[in-house]
Amino acid sequence: MILTQDILDPIIALRHSLHEIPELSGQEEGTMETLKAFLRRHTTCTIHEQNGWFYARRDIAPDLPTLAFRAD
Repeated sequence: MILTQDILDPIIALRHSLHEIPELSGQEEGTMETLKAFLRRHTTCTIHEQNGWFYARRDIAPDLPTLAFRAD
């Protein structure tokens, strides 16, 4: 994939938005909602919510390995 400005602009805007949401550790509700909204708008991932946290999943092919990212 080639990173064009059309791809980078929303990511840069997300970073700026996240910096505007100062939240205490363990209380990142605004951050979580911002990330989920971004993923819903800009990806084909499905969002799975679990007791105050979430993960995004994108199924490409069953024979490919699973890749996970974690951000604290």
